[in-house]
Amino acid sequence: MACAAGELFRSAAEGFGVRKLSRTARRYWQPLFYLAFVNFAVFWVVAAKIGGDAVSGRAGDGRYFLSDHGVRTEVSRSVYNYSLVHTVSVWATHGLAVGGGLLLYALGRLYESQSASGTGGD
Repeated sequence: MACAAGELFRSAAEGFGVRKLSRTARRYWQPLFYLAFVNFAVFWVVAAKIGGDAVSGRAGDGRYFLSDHGVRTEVSRSVYNYSLVHTVSVWATHGLAVGGGLLLYALGRLYESQSASGTGGD
């Protein structure tokens, strides 16, 4: 039964034009993509829990505020700094994931059928 379900999924994926990632993409880009996804999910959950993010907030006169859609929450300096670093890390991981995917695509190494050598894989 599991093989039939797997075959059905593969058949449906081919019907929608889904292509298999190259070995290079699976090895280098896919883990980075998953890291960016998980990092953003954790950021979103934590930001909702602590009252926003530091980039949208402000700091001054020894007081630190996070902001979430205009609603400010006062927090400690360490929470503010954590939020600031985590926000920047989301930008970095997303930039690397998108940039890496675009680079592999431009080099013809993102999908198996797109390999630079033309042999169908790398």
